[in-house]
Amino acid sequence: MSEVLNDKLKRRLQTPEAMAPVPRARHIQVLSWVLTLSVTGYVVLFADFGQEKHCFSPVSDWRARLNGVY
Repeated sequence: MSEVLNDKLKRRLQTPEAMAPVPRARHIQVLSWVLTLSVTGYVVLFADFGQEKHCFSPVSDWRARLNGVY
């Protein structure tokens, strides 16, 4: 390794609080999970893929049966 990289590594090891994630990064991570799960739920339950069978057909059929019960 070069001398610059060695110095950089030593500084990071000596100040571990500099490596700690900032709260904003955690908020972005949680937001990305919420958005991903929301979009996935919408696509699986509500998106219209036409009349042909597809990988989400069983879930869509189950949701349609539940809507008929209520």
